[in-house]
Parts: sequence; structure tokens; C-alpha cells
Amino acid sequence: MSTHPCESNYIALAACIITGIPPSLAFKRVFPELEPDGRAKTAAGRALVIEDTEEMIRMKARGMTFKAIGRVFGMNKEAVYKRIKRHEERMGEKG
Repeated sequence: MSTHPCESNYIALAACIITGIPPSLAFKRVFPELEPDGRAKTAAGRALVIEDTEEMIRMKARGMTFKAIGRVFGMNKEAVYKRIKRHEERMGEKG
């Protein structure tokens, strides 16, 4: 079944509005199988980068739960908590 070409954009926009994440991140989370240029990803998937962790911290500061953040990033709440904690510890060591 063919879908309208803009449907994926509408889905990502809805995810952005519902979760409060930036549109670019919403698109990545709704369609994780695509690279930013639209190419399919490798079977290994995309590794989280520092920007993802910083976005998790901003989402937590806006009041989102670890569980909700985990749903956005495809992680469990414990993994989100640990990732944020490690990032804060590293930043404390540098500062």
C-alpha cells in the first residue's frame, strides 16, 4: 500500500508536538531505519551520540520521566538514567 509522501513528515511532527523533542530528533526516532539523508541504515543501527544524551538531559529538565525519554530513544528507563548520570559525571570531571 502506497502512502502520501508527506505522511512521514506529519508523523514526525506529531511526535515532536507530543514529546516536545526537536523535529530533527523526532524524525530520527519515528524512522530509525533511515539515515539523515534518507538512506537505509546498516543492520547494526545508529549509535547514540553526545547530542542525544544532551537532548535526554533537556527532556528530563522539562519534566519528562526516564520511561518516556526511553520510549523516544528506544531504550529502557534504567539505560536512560545511567546514560545521563555518566554524562553528568564526565562533565563534572572536565569542569
